[in-house]
Amino acid sequence: MNHKESLVSLNLERSSLGGFINHPQSIIELSHIFSEKEYSNRIHSTIFSVMKNLISNGQKIEKVVLAQKIKDLGISYN
Repeated sequence: MNHKESLVSLNLERSSLGGFINHPQSIIELSHIFSEKEYSNRIHSTIFSVMKNLISNGQKIEKVVLAQKIKDLGISYN
């Protein structure tokens, strides 16, 4: 994968995460075909996994809660 393809891939990953934040139920609806393994970036994979766990435990995906859980894992995404 060249640099341009890599940037496109990362942008697609970011966009999909944003989509899941805005439409969290789609995580469950797509779970049979989409998982954290789809992400090439470890941080993106972890963010997806955290969101999936929140939804699976009946919690809402709130940006503040999501950010805190990611921070608790020692991940900086700035």
